[in-house]
Parts: sequence; structure tokens; C-alpha cells
Amino acid sequence: MKFSALSRSAQVYLLAVYALSGGLAAAQWSATGHAAAAWPWWLFAILTLCAAVAHSFPVSTPDRQAYHVSPPFFAAAVLLLEPVQVGLLFAVVNVAERLRRKRSWFAQVFNVCGFALSGSAARAVYDGLRSQDGAAVSISITDPRALGAAIAALAAFIVVNHTLVSLAIWLGNGISPRRQRILDRETLLTESLLHLMGIPLAYLALQAPWVVTLGAAPLLLVHRALDLPNMRAQRRQDALTQLYSAQYLSDACTRELSRADRFGRPLALMRLDIDGLAKINSAYGYPAGDSVIRDVAQLLDRATRSYDVAARIVGGEFGVLLPETRETEARAIAERLRRSIAAHRCEVASSLEPLAVTASVGVVTFDGKGGSAAQLLQAAESALSQAKRAGGDRLCFVDRLAGVVAQSAGPALVSVASDAAAAEAVPVAAQPAAAPGAQRAERADPTSPPTTYGSLIQSLIVTRPRACQIGVQAVVGIASLLVIARVAPAIPHVDPLTVLLLVGLAALADLRSLELFAGSTYAVSVVPHIAAGMLLGPAGAVVVAPISALVRGFHRRSRWYKILFNFNVYVLASAGAATIFRSTSSGLAAQNILALLVPAALAGLAYYLHSVPMATAMATELRARPLHVWLDQFRWLWPHYIVLSLMGLLLALAYHEFGIAGAAVFLVPPLMMHYVAKQYMSRTLDNVRQLRSLNEQLQTEIAQRQAAETENARLTETAARAAALEELNRLKSEFISIASHELRTPMTAIMGFSELLLEDTPTTDPSREALNIIHEEAVQLSALVDNLLNVSRIENGRITVDPTDVDLLDTVLPPLVHALGSSSPTHAIVTDIAPDARWVMADPSKLNQILTNLVGNAIKYSPDGGRVDVATRRIDGADLVEITVADHGIGIPDEHLDRIFDRFYRVDSSETRSIGGTGLGLYITRHLVELHGGTLAAESEIGRGSTFRFTLPAVPVPAGQLAGEPAVAPDPAASDASPAAAPTAATAAPAIALTPSLAS
Repeated sequence: MKFSALSRSAQVYLLAVYALSGGLAAAQWSATGHAAAAWPWWLFAILTLCAAVAHSFPVSTPDRQAYHVSPPFFAAAVLLLEPVQVGLLFAVVNVAERLRRKRSWFAQVFNVCGFALSGSAARAVYDGLRSQDGAAVSISITDPRALGAAIAALAAFIVVNHTLVSLAIWLGNGISPRRQRILDRETLLTESLLHLMGIPLAYLALQAPWVVTLGAAPLLLVHRALDLPNMRAQRRQDALTQLYSAQYLSDACTRELSRADRFGRPLALMRLDIDGLAKINSAYGYPAGDSVIRDVAQLLDRATRSYDVAARIVGGEFGVLLPETRETEARAIAERLRRSIAAHRCEVASSLEPLAVTASVGVVTFDGKGGSAAQLLQAAESALSQAKRAGGDRLCFVDRLAGVVAQSAGPALVSVASDAAAAEAVPVAAQPAAAPGAQRAERADPTSPPTTYGSLIQSLIVTRPRACQIGVQAVVGIASLLVIARVAPAIPHVDPLTVLLLVGLAALADLRSLELFAGSTYAVSVVPHIAAGMLLGPAGAVVVAPISALVRGFHRRSRWYKILFNFNVYVLASAGAATIFRSTSSGLAAQNILALLVPAALAGLAYYLHSVPMATAMATELRARPLHVWLDQFRWLWPHYIVLSLMGLLLALAYHEFGIAGAAVFLVPPLMMHYVAKQYMSRTLDNVRQLRSLNEQLQTEIAQRQAAETENARLTETAARAAALEELNRLKSEFISIASHELRTPMTAIMGFSELLLEDTPTTDPSREALNIIHEEAVQLSALVDNLLNVSRIENGRITVDPTDVDLLDTVLPPLVHALGSSSPTHAIVTDIAPDARWVMADPSKLNQILTNLVGNAIKYSPDGGRVDVATRRIDGADLVEITVADHGIGIPDEHLDRIFDRFYRVDSSETRSIGGTGLGLYITRHLVELHGGTLAAESEIGRGSTFRFTLPAVPVPAGQLAGEPAVAPDPAASDASPAAAPTAATAAPAIALTPSLAS
């Protein structure tokens, strides 16, 4: 962000802070600059260096918060240095921070000015409160007045600094103080504790300036402690699937095997591998393979129980440890999982269709009669290999690590209820995979002759775990008794008040320990243990450390033998550290602090050696090699014990010099580290939960976007296909139009010449029948050409109507009835024209074509003859006339009614195959009706005929035409020929009925 982008109020505020800080710095220099040569420049350099390093490496949290450990050095500088030096220190620290983290220049300058103003305010409070009777007192952590002045000064520093920063955030970013994290209780408490650490640091700096460098020890320990949960979480979790890692699965197998062996409980291990994952990666890319792996991991997580351990081993292979699970339960879980994977469809971005995948599953059970994690994993791998060789999508079962494989093939499961049933289900010839697995198990069998001392120890631990545990307990216990006997004469001379204080501190540290991972904890109880050895010697350490072990054991409700073991280990560790310190140091005194650093570090390393018996005891319980356990659990802890030993030295010096008050002050660093670690861990867990929720939302959004992209691609393809079809349709219509025009001329000639030939040919001439056929076929072909031309005109929009007043009774129906009735002697066309529905607004030629098509169809689809009714009626409330053409023929099936008006559509049935037609008549009729502004509809019933209704605009009845005008009497010949053709009295009375005579 640029300075010009800030609001006007923010710009004015920043410039005011710059001006105030600059003016104050100039006033301070003018007042004290003449004595600059006498200022403590060495102390300034050391504090500046330490503060710059501490400020440049903050402890970052997942929610983008940062904890700086530089406030102790800031506090010490405010209390010890001149105000001008304090301002220079803040400037150097912020320059160093800018070199590592790029920020806007105005924000960096504001930070310098804000720190300088806060430091000046704190120094003014401190100078005003520490004076007594005009004489200034030195810094002292035992003088209540001096200590109170320092605390008040640091409180002023925090209040001024936070107020300045809060106003800047409010004016610059629009975030009100209530919503800012820097003013909440947790942040203020953290800042207060960090600044309080500067009071003892300032006192030590007065004794020797270089002692300030010891303040970096808490910084190192805080970083190590806060990064520990992240390192452990990364080690135990798979990044792609969020399941456990293969190493964690192996450790869990070791723990559960030990538990199952101890209590005789069942245990099962399942290994699963995705079939054809390499082909998926090759065909669709590795992102598609990763998506499939994630989907299978989610199915695996849903199919397993809360206490099962699901892990990704490598690639598309997974492992699931099933504690407290018998053979039938393990088989059911594995089969349910295999079927759910086979039924699942994986959506991947590189495939339009979801991918179907299968998985092969191998399962092994354990009955609590020996075995190791390596053997368990190997047996499950053997079963998985058998399932893969059987073709995939199979479940293979290894019963009790015996190498007998029971196989069930998808999709059906072959249930195996016992060992005998398993042997019957799979013949011996179908078990070739058991031999390699058995050979590998033989090579890993710990009962085979060992080749190294490590193998010997591993063999003893696996085959005799309880004996090894008892042996380790005995060795450590004997050594502890020897140490206690050695220092017992000196125990009565130990200062009970000091012991009570240190035991209380150790107990407090153990009670407030933090749970980190898999039962591990983080505590700083080592500090009072080492301090006890420095203050009281081995006798005091032997008293303090074991009591701490008892408190820790009872608090965690450990088993009695574990409490006893920890008791003995603490005795050995504390006595060894005290002995090393006493033998290498010249005496505990503040003036000898430099010479005490090396003995203190050696004492910490001596205390660190207690990890060897601890690792051996854990190895006996986990059935693993002690060296592997030590390398995994304790190898990286030695810097911690060095730092903790230095903190123990500071605690011992503070108590030695200042008593209980000094010890209380030096408790601030470890308590601060404990508090920060706890807050960081709780926030880390909260942010992990939030990240998981956001990850699920992102996955849902990605899936939705992929679905939208797939749908868009489908719509694009459909649109392209529709455009191609439309173009093809246009070309077809153009061809039909051209072909129809070209056919019309020869058809006209054929019709004309055939008529001339018929007129000149006598009726007795045999060729007359052939000429008659030629003429009729030419007429039909000419009608087809006319229909095709009409279709072309309709699709191109070239057909028009010229509506006028049309009298249906006088103009249209008589010639139509005569022409169609003459061509079909077996049909009777009966008209029923309502007086008020006789005149319509229509194009006469187009109306004649409409009625000809409808009446012609009625005749055509009534092959057995019968009556065709043509009726009209006036629609109430509308200026429309509805004309109805009904027949009593074969009818139209319901499923064809919606399509009979489509182009070239004909009802295909056994009754209609012998009836000619092109499927264009109704299509043309519908368009002609719509050109008149009307609608055409049809209804039909199979075997009872069809009815077609269309509407046309009505014309008022002309003057002189009365509704009661007499009707035209029917022809008697028609009555004689067809009784059905005679109109009823109801239709003849008010309406005009027209019935043509039938040709004989």
C-alpha cells in the first residue's frame, strides 16, 4: 500500500506521530547529548544485537499471528539505557526486521516512532517513581519500590505502544479497537509477561553486560517447543489424504500387538491397493490419480471405526489396523469397504465420465500368541499380493499369521467361518502366494540365530518382552539404590525450605505439562531438578527429583511399575547432573556466572543421559530395538537439556543471591514458555479445524466447477450439433425446392398429353387402361410436387394468404363435397353449418386446400367407408369459427397425436402401411391455419375415428341472411344408398345440411 492510498485522517495521524517523535528525540539529545561519551555503549550494543535477532525471528501461528520474544530486551533497554539510545535501538531493530520482511516505509517508520514514544513514556514513569528523598536507587529485584517502579514503567510502555498501534489500524484499515487482536486479554497478558522478563535481565546486565546473551536461551526453547507439534503432526500424517503415515501405522501395530499379547485380545490388519492406478495416471494424468486416491481415502475413513488406525502406505496402497477385531468382524469390514469402492464413481477433471475403480484387499488376524509388527505387515502384504494375482477386486484372508489364504472374489463374498472352512474353500493348489510370504517371515523370524548384538537384543525383546522389562527395571532400581545409599548421610543436612520450594516448582511444572502426541508431554520440571543439584548437591537432587516423579506418576495415573521406574531414573539423572556440576564448577556465585556456563551445560547433558534407560524400557514394551526408539524419540532433545540446564543455573543463582523473591522472578521465563506453548497449540488445533472445513468447502466448490465445466462442454457440443443439423436441414429444403421446380414442368406435360391421349383413345382400346394409370399416377406425383413446393415456401417464409369474406356453404363446401364424394362412393360427407358460423375471413384457395387435406385424410383413413362429418360453430366470447372434420375410421394411437403435424411423419402400423401418403398434408395444413391466425388440434380413439378442429376469424352475418332460412333437402338417392348419410332431425332443423348424391 502507498502512503497516498491512506485516508486523510490516517495520513495526518502518522505525520503527527512522526513529528512528535522527532521533536522529542531532538529535545532529549539537546538535554543529554553532551554526556554521550559516558553512556553505556557496550550494553547498548549487546542489547541491540540480542533484540534485533529476537525480533527478526517471530514465532508465527497458522492464523497469521506472530509472537516476538524481543520485549525482554526492550524492557531492559528502557530501564538501563538513555532515552536517545533507546530510540536508536528501536531504529536498528526495525531496520533489521525490514531486511528480512519487506514492509511499507511509512509503517516501518511509524513502528520506530511508536516504540520511541512508548520508551520515553516508560522511562519518565520509571525515573519519577524510583527516586526517594532526591536520591536515585539502583535497580534491585529485592527492593519493592524499585521493582514497583519498573513494573509501572513497563505497563506504561505497553499501554502507550498498544494505543498508538490501535489508532493507526483504526484510521488506516477501518478496524475498530474492539475487533483488533492486539487489545484482547490474551495478547495483553502475553506482552506483560514478556516485558516482565526484562526486569531480571536488566539486573543481570548491570552485573555483567554480556550476561544479556543468556536471554536468548528462552527464545531457543520457545521455538523448539512451539515447532514440536508441527514436526510431529507432519511426521504422523499423510499430506495427500490426511490419513496417518506408514511410519505411524508401523508404530501403532507395535503398540497394539504388545497390548493384544498382554491381554489376549484379537487384532486384525487390512492392506488395500487400488487396481489399475498406474493406468489411470497414464491415461488421465497424475492429478486424476491423486483425486482417486483421495476418494478412496474418504471411503476408507467412513468405512472404519473411530478407534481404527487408517494410513496411506505408498501410492494407492493403504493399511488399516483393526484393534479388538475378530475374524468375522474384519472380514465384514473389508468386504463392505471393497464393495463401496467398486460402487463409487470418482469425478476427475480430465475425464468427462466418472471413473470406476476397484481395490484388492488382504487381511490378516492375530490371536495374541506372539508375532511382530513386521510379521503382521508382511502377512497382510502376502494376502494382498494373492488378491492382486487373482485379477483384482478380490478379498484374500490370512488366518492367524499361519499363511493359509482364504480368498473371496467380487462381487460375491465366500464366507469362511473357521479354519477348517477356509481350508475347504481354497484348495492347496491355489495357495502359491503363501510360500514367498512364509519365506520372508522366516528370514525375519527373531528366533533365528542373530548375526549382530542389535539382532540379539531385538530377538530377546520380541521373544521375552516381560523378562526384558523386569531386567531393565532391576538394573535401574539397583543403580538407584546404590546412589541413594551413597548420598544418604548428607540428606539430613539438606535445607528443607529450599527442598520444599524446588519440589513445589517441579510439581507445578509436572502438573501443568502439555500433552503433545501419542502420550508424550512437554514440561520444564528439569529446571528445578538441575537447580536442586546446583544448590544442594547430589543429596538435594536425590530428594527433589524422585518426589517430582511421584507427583507426575500419580497425576497421570500411571501403573505402579512405571512410577517406580521413573523414580529410579530421576534419581540417577539428577544425582549425575549434580555430581558433574559440583566436580567441574568453582562455586555458585553471581560473579562466577561466566565460569559456571560450561559446568551447567555438562550437567544438562548428564541429565540427558537418562534417555538411554527410558528408550530401553520403551523398546521392551513396543518390541522394538532400543537404538531405533532412542533415535526416534530422544536423539533430537539434547539442545533442550542444555538450555534447560542454563535456566536451572539462573534459577539457582537467583535463589542463592536473592532468596525466594529471586526464584519467583526467574520463574517468569519458564512460565511464559509454558503459557505461549499452550496458547500456540490451542490456536494451532483451532486453525487446523478451520483449514479442514475450508478444504472441504474448496473441494465442494471445485467439484461444482468441474461439473459446470462438463455441462458447458456438453451444451457447446449440443449447440454445434444443432447448428450442423440446421445447416443440413437448410440444404435439404433447398434441394427439395429445386427438385420440385424441375419436376413440375415434365409432370405438367405428362398430365396434359395423357389427357389428350385419353380423349382420342376409344373406350374399347386396350391401351386406354394403361393411359388412365399413367394419368392418375401423374396426378398423384404432381400433388406430391405441389406439397414439396408448399413445404419449401413455408420454411422459407414465402407463402402468404390474402384473406377475404368467404361463405362456406355457397363457395367452399359444395364443390369440395362433390369432388371428394364422387371419388369415394363408399363414403358420405355430411355438413352441419351453423347459421352464425357460415362466413369466415380466409384465403379461399388456402381454405379449400385445408379442407381438402382434412376431408381427404378422413376418407383415406376410413377404408371401410362410412360417414365424414364437416361442422362449424361460433365460439362464444370470441370472433372465431371452429370448423370440425370427423370420421369413423381406424383412429390414431395416443402416442402419435403429438407428432402427426410434423413434417414427413406418418403413423406406422399394420392398418396404415397399405395407405399411401407422404406425411406432408397435416404439416402444410397446420401452417396454413396458423397463417390465418387460427389453431389446429386433433383428438382420436382407436377403432372409432378421429376429429380435427381448426379455427378461423369469424365474419358478421351479412344483411338479409336469416338464421331460420330453410335448409336444402337431402337427395333421396343418398338416403337409399346410405342410411347413415341422412342427417338427423336435430342437425337438419336449425342448420343448413348438404349431402351430395352418390354415384352408382
